[in-house]
Amino acid sequence: MKNSVFYRCLIALVVFVIASCTHDLPYDARVTDEYLHFSFSTASQTRAEIDKESGVGNFETGDEIGLYAFLDGGPDSWEQTNYFTLTNRNGEWQPRLTRSAVGTGQRTLHACYPATKESLREDGVWHPFEVESDQSSEENWRKSDLLWGQEALPESNRISIGMAHKMFRVDVDFGDLEGAVSDVKVRGKRKGRMQLTDGEFFPNDEDEFEWIRAYELKEKVYSAMIVPLTTPYANYYQPEDLQVQFTLQKEDGETKVCTYKVAK
Repeated sequence: MKNSVFYRCLIALVVFVIASCTHDLPYDARVTDEYLHFSFSTASQTRAEIDKESGVGNFETGDEIGLYAFLDGGPDSWEQTNYFTLTNRNGEWQPRLTRSAVGTGQRTLHACYPATKESLREDGVWHPFEVESDQSSEENWRKSDLLWGQEALPESNRISIGMAHKMFRVDVDFGDLEGAVSDVKVRGKRKGRMQLTDGEFFPNDEDEFEWIRAYELKEKVYSAMIVPLTTPYANYYQPEDLQVQFTLQKEDGETKVCTYKVAK
């Protein structure tokens, strides 16, 4: 295969970042009671009702969000952080929390999806996460998404938190490539941890690169989630570290495995 064939394929990194986007629930009399009423939203992909091309979706019944209530005041206050797992029950996030349950003093709420397992939480500050190694199924592709958002605890009992995507999404379009494409993989790292206070994600330096099997969004268009390549503090990857591998069957029946670097 000539390299010129590959460069007719569109290979794009898409990083979903959502500054603020909310879909408020209709106002009703419940907002005046003693409980806090939460809504979480994102303009892009969540695991529910996802549109594969636009990425738009909503949370559904059974989804769980981890909610951290940090006492404002720096590292010395982290030991006073409260954590809750909120579950979507027919559009309402439960358990219903009172303001006193969240904690006294000025607090900032940090939300992450999926919720943190109790056994994995580290000092209330870090959220360990890993993408699936085989994302060829829609379920595993969705599970590899990580969402995070924050909001200062308002005086009102109505709280809306916009969620931003923290993983890199690599989309590979083979639309101009002649022949049948299969077994598409993206090379990247799978594991790391997110700092809950600011949403910054750090890959595990000691981990090796892995081949992550991609999900077919539509004919000849594949997608995979990998951990972020950079942080504001360091560049953990070189451009050539990100590669794509796939099997190509030409019209004459010849089959070969092709590997390309996304950037030189």
